[in-house]
Amino acid sequence: MASNTAEPGRLWVPRRRGAVGGLLLMLLGAWGAIVPFVGPYFDFTYGPASTWSWTAARGWFEVAPGSAAFLGGLMLLLTSSRAIAMAGAWLAVAGGVWFVIGPALAPWLTPGELGAPGDPRAGMSAFEQIGYFSGVGVAIALLGGISLGRLSALTVRDAQAAQARRQRATTTATDRRHRGLFPHSHAHAHAHAAGPAVGG
Repeated sequence: MASNTAEPGRLWVPRRRGAVGGLLLMLLGAWGAIVPFVGPYFDFTYGPASTWSWTAARGWFEVAPGSAAFLGGLMLLLTSSRAIAMAGAWLAVAGGVWFVIGPALAPWLTPGELGAPGDPRAGMSAFEQIGYFSGVGVAIALLGGISLGRLSALTVRDAQAAQARRQRATTTATDRRHRGLFPHSHAHAHAHAAGPAVGG
């Protein structure tokens, strides 16, 4: 009985718990997946300097992890299931980690030429590396980890909300069962309540 009592609080989480993190993960994921194609518009490039230029390397190391982070953030934003929200957070963390380590593995995975920063100056090259891969990946992994920590904690407010949900469900089920067992008494009660009004 004790495990059944605690179960709803563990499985249910308020949507607001993952809303901010989910929205930020969606924005970062969208940035990571789209910036390779629009960056050349404002001279911010890594790899091919032409806009909307698709390569296998971009698909593997930019679009894939960005999509994973976006989907994970969407799961966090929309669900009230603790399990689904945690799966979304883990998916986002995996996308962030892949942003960071993927380019280093590119020579061994051979999906095509990833390219290099478009600006040869050291400062700008570092900025493009951070803006395309390492900085985006670290931010996504950090947000995903924070979301996991928040989702793992079962707070007093969660327990109270779960208890209220159980009470509402129990009351509704009891009322329906009572109506099913005594339909005539309910009909008689309604007729008795309506009688004086009709007579007046």
